Amino acid sequence: MNRIKMLVYILPRGKGEELSSLAADEGVAFRLVLHGKGTAASDILTLLGIGDVDKDIMLLTVDEERSEYVFRKLGDKMELKRIGGGIGFSIPLSAVANQSIVYDLLAGNLSKVPTERSGK
Repeated sequence: MNRIKMLVYILPRGKGEELSSLAADEGVAFRLVLHGKGTAASDILTLLGIGDVDKDIMLLTVDEERSEYVFRKLGDKMELKRIGGGIGFSIPLSAVANQSIVYDLLAGNLSKVPTERSGK
Protein backbone atom coordinates (compact mmCIF):
# COMPACT_ATOMS: atom_id res chain seq x y z
CA MET A 1 0.00 0.00 0.00
CA ASN A 2 1.53 3.34 -1.08
CA ARG A 3 1.54 6.19 1.38
CA ILE A 4 -0.66 9.20 0.70
CA LYS A 5 -0.03 12.88 1.37
CA MET A 6 -2.65 15.57 1.70
CA LEU A 7 -1.74 18.79 -0.08
CA VAL A 8 -3.39 21.83 1.49
CA TYR A 9 -3.59 25.22 -0.21
CA ILE A 10 -5.05 28.42 1.22
CA LEU A 11 -5.89 30.73 -1.66
CA PRO A 12 -7.75 33.96 -2.37
CA ARG A 13 -11.49 33.29 -2.76
CA GLY A 14 -12.34 32.08 -6.25
CA LYS A 15 -8.95 30.44 -6.96
CA GLY A 16 -9.91 27.01 -5.55
CA GLU A 17 -11.82 25.91 -8.65
CA GLU A 18 -8.90 26.91 -10.87
CA LEU A 19 -6.53 24.84 -8.72
CA SER A 20 -8.99 21.94 -8.74
CA SER A 21 -9.01 21.96 -12.54
CA LEU A 22 -5.20 22.06 -12.70
CA ALA A 23 -5.01 19.20 -10.17
CA ALA A 24 -7.44 17.12 -12.26
CA ASP A 25 -5.14 17.66 -15.26
CA GLU A 26 -2.33 16.14 -13.14
CA GLY A 27 -4.45 13.07 -12.37
CA VAL A 28 -5.40 14.02 -8.80
CA ALA A 29 -8.64 12.18 -8.06
CA PHE A 30 -9.61 13.58 -4.63
CA ARG A 31 -10.07 17.36 -4.65
CA LEU A 32 -12.13 19.34 -2.17
CA VAL A 33 -12.62 23.12 -2.09
CA LEU A 34 -13.76 24.62 1.22
CA HIS A 35 -14.65 28.24 1.88
CA GLY A 36 -13.09 29.91 4.88
CA LYS A 37 -12.27 33.20 6.53
CA GLY A 38 -8.68 34.31 6.93
CA THR A 39 -7.20 36.59 9.54
CA ALA A 40 -8.91 39.85 10.38
CA ALA A 41 -8.23 42.57 7.82
CA SER A 42 -5.77 45.29 8.74
CA ASP A 43 -3.81 48.01 6.97
CA ILE A 44 -0.56 46.02 7.26
CA LEU A 45 -2.12 42.84 5.84
CA THR A 46 -3.60 44.84 2.96
CA LEU A 47 -0.20 46.40 2.24
CA LEU A 48 1.28 42.89 2.06
CA GLY A 49 -1.44 41.83 -0.36
CA ILE A 50 -3.07 39.40 2.06
CA GLY A 51 -5.80 41.60 3.54
CA ASP A 52 -8.79 39.82 1.96
CA VAL A 53 -10.35 37.58 4.60
CA ASP A 54 -12.37 35.32 2.25
CA LYS A 55 -10.30 32.26 1.34
CA ASP A 56 -10.58 29.00 -0.58
CA ILE A 57 -9.03 26.03 1.21
CA MET A 58 -8.10 23.27 -1.22
CA LEU A 59 -7.50 19.70 -0.04
CA LEU A 60 -5.93 17.17 -2.42
CA THR A 61 -4.68 13.64 -1.87
CA VAL A 62 -1.67 12.43 -3.82
CA ASP A 63 0.51 9.34 -3.75
CA GLU A 64 3.64 10.20 -1.75
CA GLU A 65 5.90 9.41 -4.72
CA ARG A 66 4.24 12.13 -6.82
CA SER A 67 3.46 14.58 -4.04
CA GLU A 68 6.50 16.86 -4.34
CA TYR A 69 6.19 17.08 -8.14
CA VAL A 70 2.45 17.84 -8.00
CA PHE A 71 2.89 20.28 -5.10
CA ARG A 72 5.57 22.31 -6.92
CA LYS A 73 3.83 22.22 -10.32
CA LEU A 74 0.51 23.42 -8.90
CA GLY A 75 2.26 26.06 -6.78
CA ASP A 76 4.08 27.38 -9.84
CA LYS A 77 0.93 27.46 -11.98
CA MET A 78 -1.02 29.25 -9.21
CA GLU A 79 1.88 31.69 -8.64
CA LEU A 80 1.99 31.04 -4.91
CA LYS A 81 5.34 32.84 -4.68
CA ARG A 82 3.60 36.07 -5.70
CA ILE A 83 2.55 38.28 -2.77
CA GLY A 84 -1.04 37.46 -1.91
CA GLY A 85 -1.03 34.37 -4.16
CA GLY A 86 -1.70 31.96 -1.30
CA ILE A 87 0.21 29.32 0.61
CA GLY A 88 0.52 25.56 0.46
CA PHE A 89 1.80 22.74 2.63
CA SER A 90 1.60 18.95 2.77
CA ILE A 91 0.72 16.50 5.53
CA PRO A 92 1.38 12.75 5.47
CA LEU A 93 -2.03 11.17 6.07
CA SER A 94 -0.42 8.67 8.40
CA ALA A 95 0.05 11.66 10.74
CA VAL A 96 -3.68 12.39 10.67
CA ALA A 97 -5.30 9.00 11.28
CA ASN A 98 -4.89 5.27 10.97
CA GLN A 99 -3.85 4.91 7.33
CA SER A 100 -6.09 1.95 6.52
CA ILE A 101 -9.13 3.91 7.73
CA VAL A 102 -8.14 6.89 5.56
CA TYR A 103 -7.76 4.62 2.51
CA ASP A 104 -11.19 3.09 3.13
CA LEU A 105 -12.77 6.55 3.50
CA LEU A 106 -11.16 7.84 0.29
CA ALA A 107 -12.19 4.68 -1.58
CA GLY A 108 -15.78 4.88 -0.30
CA ASN A 109 -15.52 1.61 1.65
CA LEU A 110 -17.62 2.94 4.51
CA SER A 111 -18.58 -0.52 5.74
CA LYS A 112 -14.92 -1.10 6.69
CA VAL A 113 -14.63 2.15 8.68
CA PRO A 114 -15.13 1.61 12.42
CA THR A 115 -17.98 3.49 14.05
CA GLU A 116 -18.90 4.19 17.63
CA ARG A 117 -21.83 1.78 17.38
CA SER A 118 -19.85 -1.08 15.83
CA GLY A 119 -17.18 -0.89 18.53
CA LYS A 120 -14.53 -1.89 15.99
